[in-house]
Amino acid sequence: MSERYSRSRLPYPNLAIKGFRGIKAVEIPKLGRATLITGKNNTGKTAVLDALRLHASNAAPEVVYDILKSRAGRRAQNGADAGASRDDSPFAFSPLFYGFPTLSRFSAPIVILTDGGERPTKLEMRMGRFVVKETVNGNIIKQRRDGSHGLEEREGAPPAMLAETQGKMRCRRLIKPAAAYAYDGNGFWDMERTPCALVNPYGEVAIYGQGIGGSKHSIRHDEKGVAEALRIIDPKITAISAAEIPMKPENVLVHAKDISRPVPLGSFGDGALRVFVIFRTLLRMRMGGILLIEEFENGLHHKIQADVWKMIMGEARENDVQVFVTTHSWDAVKAFQKAGEESPGEYSLIRLARRYERVFATTYSEKDVEIAVRQNIEVRG
Repeated sequence: MSERYSRSRLPYPNLAIKGFRGIKAVEIPKLGRATLITGKNNTGKTAVLDALRLHASNAAPEVVYDILKSRAGRRAQNGADAGASRDDSPFAFSPLFYGFPTLSRFSAPIVILTDGGERPTKLEMRMGRFVVKETVNGNIIKQRRDGSHGLEEREGAPPAMLAETQGKMRCRRLIKPAAAYAYDGNGFWDMERTPCALVNPYGEVAIYGQGIGGSKHSIRHDEKGVAEALRIIDPKITAISAAEIPMKPENVLVHAKDISRPVPLGSFGDGALRVFVIFRTLLRMRMGGILLIEEFENGLHHKIQADVWKMIMGEARENDVQVFVTTHSWDAVKAFQKAGEESPGEYSLIRLARRYERVFATTYSEKDVEIAVRQNIEVRG
């Protein structure tokens, strides 16, 4: 990347992505404590969120399969792909790579890089035909004595996907039995992850890494914080209570003025459900984690979006969490700018645009966003 930005405790002060999904290459030199990502359809907004969770998890299998299931409409269970043995056939992980390559036409790896955060790392993922090297007595080894990894490419070997970061490798076969060939090179599985959570447009949450709390104390703390957020929807709300752990929308009861008994959360509408899911997830995140929110505006009336943003920015700063959000909505952009006035220097707006095969990221300064909102200048692409 051309520039470095030193921002204290941000896991991702910048980001570069190559060869991932619909992104051939993009560089985003400056990210904030809260970053709003805009752009037309098919410019890579969601792919950026997927790249972040892939990088944060060190390409954990559950993240890879979640992305394949939600974005490609398939799960490649345990990496199995009946046609993966032929070089000219599609393979299980092909939708992750730019251009949907076949094994015979595979060239460019996936590269996801951040170079200025607490844990600057490059994740690289590529396809090939790999075998595990063996010692003289036939025992599989994870690392050779000379320090090189116990993998080598060999013609005719089963196809596999190789992930490498910080000098460590993970390899998974594409054909059955994949589970029997999950190669962990030199402690890859034990590497530290960045806690990460994704809130999708439908209110579903996926949490990766040690980013959740489940104790009675944390539940009580979260109930108080979420109730405060819900008062954005209805000021009469006084408290919430959950019958079970973990606290889920379907088992949450809301206490409110002028209502004699607790009522289900869903009684307060889609906005209450959206606010609950966002803030419950944000409050559960560990320090140094990242929260990803798709289509922020879903279920939120434009008049309350600035207040929601203010609370997100405040909680993110308090809990040391970095937040990335996508939107198509001009109202969401205006609300983001208004809330950001109370958090100067901590937010960024990114517009993605596609030109031919490349995706370009334009970073708007706080002054740029203020002018754009005041003069109604389009910044969504």
